[in-house]
Amino acid sequence: RDFKKAEAYRDAEVPFLVYNVPEAEEVVAKWNKDGYLENLLGDERYRTEVSHNNHFMYFSGGSRGHGKSAWRAPTSVEKMSFKKFKDAAVRCDMKNCSEDE
Repeated sequence: RDFKKAEAYRDAEVPFLVYNVPEAEEVVAKWNKDGYLENLLGDERYRTEVSHNNHFMYFSGGSRGHGKSAWRAPTSVEKMSFKKFKDAAVRCDMKNCSEDE
């Protein structure tokens, strides 16, 4: 029954958590190991959406009547390594960043 629920969430492409699944323990341990993703992804730079005020939102790029010069996208796209991304996320988490930071 729970397996069917998990499949439904997966198929709907919505986030969900699973608990007490012995088959997943090895994967969880691997992904929680410090440095695992850094080693896996290396120094390659990936397309990353960046918010300079910690506020992310979906947008269509339209100006909604404000004139194109007045509108600014809430995020930018940069290429960065996973290490740089993680370092920025950890710094923000340690500072308890708000939407204004």
